[in-house]
Amino acid sequence: MNVPITSQTPIKICFFGTYRDEYQHNREMIFKLRLAGFAVFECHERLWHGEDDRIAIAKGGWKSPRFWNRVIRTYAKLIRKFFALDHADVIFVAYPGYLDVYIAKILSWIHGTALVWDICMSLYVLAIERELGKYSAILPPLIEFIEKVALRLPDKVIADTNEYKNFFIQHYGIDAGKFWLLPFGANTNLFSPAPLRANPTQGFVVLYYGGFVPNHGTPLIIKAARVLQDYSSIIFNMIGEGPEKNECKQLADEFRLKNIAFLDWMDPTLLVEEIRRADVCLGSFANTPHGALTIQNKIFECIACAKPVITGDSPAVREVFSHKENIYLVPRDDAQGIAEAILELFNNARLRQSIANAGNQLFNQNFTDRAIAATLKEYMHELLAQHQT
Repeated sequence: MNVPITSQTPIKICFFGTYRDEYQHNREMIFKLRLAGFAVFECHERLWHGEDDRIAIAKGGWKSPRFWNRVIRTYAKLIRKFFALDHADVIFVAYPGYLDVYIAKILSWIHGTALVWDICMSLYVLAIERELGKYSAILPPLIEFIEKVALRLPDKVIADTNEYKNFFIQHYGIDAGKFWLLPFGANTNLFSPAPLRANPTQGFVVLYYGGFVPNHGTPLIIKAARVLQDYSSIIFNMIGEGPEKNECKQLADEFRLKNIAFLDWMDPTLLVEEIRRADVCLGSFANTPHGALTIQNKIFECIACAKPVITGDSPAVREVFSHKENIYLVPRDDAQGIAEAILELFNNARLRQSIANAGNQLFNQNFTDRAIAATLKEYMHELLAQHQT
């Protein structure tokens, strides 16, 4: 039985799973939990070896005995690590955690520990979006079943928007009371405001950074750059990696674009400098299921830097933002709309500044790491009070 929590007793949280330990979302979640005053210790064992490994497994590698041998060995090590650690008050399953949460549930039964899962996003939605069924017809329904059962295991599940929360409730029949709503936000120790240039003299920099993946709609950005290619002052910088990067490069070559540069993924401190040099930042634009359910973390990071953001319209984004007040919204799957938005902000310094100021003000009110840590603290104390009754 757990020792009752008092104001003098720090809550012990076991940050658990086979997550990619370099994944930014998980690093920031650990930071926020510690900022909330919790004693956080990691129980981690790496299962995945990067994005290429995940794709290979999804394409059929999961059928291999070698993969399942890797799974068994990894979880055996993870369980041994768990029992070697101090007894936790909460097992916190890190993103993605779809298999981890099954193991964590058993451990929570054994120790009588509360269980929280940071699902972050639906693997089933991504499987449909990325057409994994073309590699194996059984894969999407299998993922759907695993996700449906997994969502019932924790005491609480973290979702970043009401749209995602409602998807899980309606698609899987999960009780609404199981969910904690927690936006991504941004780390203010890293992402901080930079002044906008009223009249850029060395090019008007439009910045995209992130994954070249279907829900971000990066080919649409290339097509928008084509529309604006006669405006020599407008230049596009695209930072990141992903399965659609080659397609984007080929489109740029096909259109003979001189106004776009592709940069590799970079250290976060260097990335922040690129954001601070930008005049406008871009979000996501494809009309995909996942794109409509979430607010990408890059949007919070850019408004933390006081940059005007252009992104695709969606119910999830409108939960938080208002068009031309603190963000610029365009129809999804509309390269022309992206180009027109960039051109309007290029020509209207006052609108650029007002959107940047209002976006940064909104961020400071609701989405700093301290604000999110305070919400986490409240959630966690409520959970433990219920768990110990």
